[in-house]
Amino acid sequence: MTTNFKSLTFALVVGIGLVSCATPSPEPSSPSNPVVSYPYTNPVVSYPYTLTVDLAPTDTKSSLEEQYQIPVLVFDAEHGYAVMGVQQSQLESVQARLPATSVLESNVDRVTLDQTTNTDGSLGVWADGSLGVWADGSLGVWADGSLGVWADGSLGVWADGRFAPIPANTKNWQSIKLQQGQAQATQLGKNVTIAVIDSGIDLAHPAFKRSLVAGNLMRDFVDGDNIPNDTTNGHGTAVAGIALQIAPGAKILPLRVINKSGKGDADKLAQAINYAISSNVNVINISLSVAGVSEPVKKAIQAADAKKIPVFVSAGNRNSKLGFPASMAAGPYSVVSIGSVNADGIKSSFSNFGKDLELSAPGEAIVTAFPKNRSVVVSGTSMAAAVASGACALALGENPVKLTRDWVARQTWMTADPSIYRLDKNASFAYPSPDKQGYLGTLGYKGRLNLETYIKAVR
Repeated sequence: MTTNFKSLTFALVVGIGLVSCATPSPEPSSPSNPVVSYPYTNPVVSYPYTLTVDLAPTDTKSSLEEQYQIPVLVFDAEHGYAVMGVQQSQLESVQARLPATSVLESNVDRVTLDQTTNTDGSLGVWADGSLGVWADGSLGVWADGSLGVWADGSLGVWADGRFAPIPANTKNWQSIKLQQGQAQATQLGKNVTIAVIDSGIDLAHPAFKRSLVAGNLMRDFVDGDNIPNDTTNGHGTAVAGIALQIAPGAKILPLRVINKSGKGDADKLAQAINYAISSNVNVINISLSVAGVSEPVKKAIQAADAKKIPVFVSAGNRNSKLGFPASMAAGPYSVVSIGSVNADGIKSSFSNFGKDLELSAPGEAIVTAFPKNRSVVVSGTSMAAAVASGACALALGENPVKLTRDWVARQTWMTADPSIYRLDKNASFAYPSPDKQGYLGTLGYKGRLNLETYIKAVR
């Protein structure tokens, strides 16, 4: 018996909801071509623990629920696993009948945002505050509704090398050669859907007016409905706004798993990934970290990789080794871990790093959307992951049917720019390893995202 109790020391707080399996899910469909139209609502239940089991060929959802007397939250026969919810009162009886290959672990509040924080616990990621540029509901390119207007090529996004819509982002975007990449990828991510699994987004923000999938396809795994609206936290709004600056023709599928306090349950994240897979999205963005190793999340990401769906995961913001699930990225082509550098290519002081980190991207001082028609300057590996997700969407937009998605994901770091390793501030740091060669080999397999070489390689 290999029961995993590593996570049972985490606080067991009941507060975030479960999307019950009682309500039927929509048939798999393209988010840009919905096949369902009914409103989505499910009762909300929270489970202090989850039990993940490998499926036998004869197992069904009903047979598992009858055997364990607990509800099945995820049943994935194709990939051979199920996730079940366990209440505190059921823990002893479940432990008595655990199969050898099962994993029982804590569930509540294990998921957190990859953002920097101030010493008082406030959101340091928003340290520069609201720019107020959207105070009247518009900002230049946003005025007619969204960055998606770029998709027809009629708008001059770049003027004399400057990022015209948001000039403050010019240096960051120049560092990854976004102008050259967008010049090659003329579809600008059209017909590509990015699932942003996060705190939801401000659905009324003008940044997203033309860039969201049909409302009936959205999901809020916290409140149990299809309105993943976030007008308080803003993290998901910022992430989606950055991805659209890179691939303005793409669509966003917002999936909310984070509550107003900035935390979430591991089973909600696993369910959101599972839903993104069934919705046939092209890219999944996870700008989140999970305490310990969550078996439900691990299984869900492995299922996405089996479907060759690119999954971009932020490295974490502790200036330490890669967090989970970014640590899963070493090996699978579809899963990519992303750390943060500034516009000069210097490692961000907060960014996790290590020999298994696959890619670095800009993650400091990026202007993006914020709830209530505002914008903010944001920093964090969350933002770097959003840049990489947008880059993959930009590439897939050139031929989403012909291009092999996991190969396209892998090329983000195979075509990266190694010049950041020659920077004194990256090379001279006394990295605690025998070679004493600074961050050499720990800021990405080759270094920083380079959209010019990337798009050229995958077209």
